[in-house]
Amino acid sequence: MCSTSHMSTDCRFHSLCNKSWHQQPVATMRLFDGLVECFNTLLLHMKNRITSAATGSRSMSGLIKASQKTLFCYTSGRWLYDERRQLSRRYVKFNVEGLCRTASDIVGAPCTQVTKLPEGLYNKVFSLKTDTGEELLARIPNPNAGSAREVIASEVATLDFLRNVLGIPVPEVVAWSSPSVPNLVGTGYILMKRIIGHQLSDVWNDMSQAQRFGLVRSLVAIEAKLVKTEMPGYGSLYYRDDYPDGMSMDDVLSPAGSTANRFVLGPSTDRPFWVDGRGALDLDRGPWASASEYFSAIAKREMECIRTAAQNEPSLMDFGGKDTAREIHINLLNQFLAILPYILPSQYFCSPTLLHQDLHLENIFVDSADPTKISGIIDWQSTYSAPLFMQARFPSVFD
Repeated sequence: MCSTSHMSTDCRFHSLCNKSWHQQPVATMRLFDGLVECFNTLLLHMKNRITSAATGSRSMSGLIKASQKTLFCYTSGRWLYDERRQLSRRYVKFNVEGLCRTASDIVGAPCTQVTKLPEGLYNKVFSLKTDTGEELLARIPNPNAGSAREVIASEVATLDFLRNVLGIPVPEVVAWSSPSVPNLVGTGYILMKRIIGHQLSDVWNDMSQAQRFGLVRSLVAIEAKLVKTEMPGYGSLYYRDDYPDGMSMDDVLSPAGSTANRFVLGPSTDRPFWVDGRGALDLDRGPWASASEYFSAIAKREMECIRTAAQNEPSLMDFGGKDTAREIHINLLNQFLAILPYILPSQYFCSPTLLHQDLHLENIFVDSADPTKISGIIDWQSTYSAPLFMQARFPSVFD
C-alpha cells in the first residue's frame, strides 16, 4: 500500500533535518526547507506525466521509478472512513515500460509521453502519445471493479457490439489482454483510440436551449436503439471464443448469421456479484433466461453474503453481530422469493435490456462544431442486460 500524498517524503526530510542540523543557524534551516519544497514541487510536477523515449532507456526507467506511486495509486481524493482499505482496492501495479512498448508496437512509433488522466473509482486511464503525435488511451481496472478477467473481456465485447453491430459511437478498441494471459504490461488492460470531440462537461454551460434540446434528441435516439435491441436473456456480453457455453445472440438481429453471432451472453459483471469478497463465493452469476431466475439469483446472492459476512471484507452495511439480525434479513429475502412470481411486471417491462449505467457530463462527447451531435459515449465497464424497468432511469446528465 502506498501513500497518495508527499507527506511521507516531507516527514523523512524534516526528520533528517531535526537529527543532523539541529545545531545549525536558522538561515541554513530555511535554506534546507526551501530545497525540500523545491524537491516536492518537482515530484508533484512529475505526478501525472512522464516524458521520455519509452524504449527502456535509463532516463525513462528513472522517471518511472520516481512516479510509480502516483501511477499505481488512487490520487484523485481522500476518504474519511477506512481510507487504507479504500486505497488498497484502487491500487494496481503494472509494468509501465511494457505498456509503452505495447502501444509502440501497435502504432509503429516510439511512445514518448505517458499522462495519467483524471481517474474514476474503478479504473485508471493513461494517455500514451508517440513522437508522431498519435495517441492511444490505456484503461486498467482497479481491484474494486470486480473480476478483471470478466470485466475486461465483457467491456471489449460490449464496445465491439455497440460500435459494429448497433452503430453506436463508442471508443474503438485496438488491443486488450486478460490478466490471466501473460503480457508485457503485467496486468489486464484495454488500449483504445480517444473519442474525437469535446467532453460535454466542457461545453454544456455555453450551449443554447435549442442546442440542449438537440442533444437530448440525439441521446434519446441512442437509448431507443438500445431498448429496441432485446437481448436473449440477462447477463453481460462476451465473445463466443471467451465463453463458448454462453447464451447465443444469433436471434438478436436479423438476418441470421450477422456479425452478432460472434457474441454470447455470459456471467453478469454487475459489481454486487464480485466485490467485497463476493468473487470467492459460489454464486449464480448468470446468464439467466427469465426475470424470475434473475431476481432469484440476486436474492440468493444476498442471503449467501449475509451468512458469510464475518468472513468477507467489512462494509458500511455490517451484518455481523447478533445472529437474530442475520435471521431477520434472510427471512425477509425468503419471503421475497415466495411472492416473486406474483409481483413481476409484464414481459414488456421485464424485457432484457442493455443500457449505459452512468450517463453523466464526463461520459458523453459531442462534435466540436455541432454540440447537438454525440461523437462518443465512454465508460461501458460492467454493463449488463437486466429487466427494462430496472434499467430505465433519468440520465444524470440532465439532473
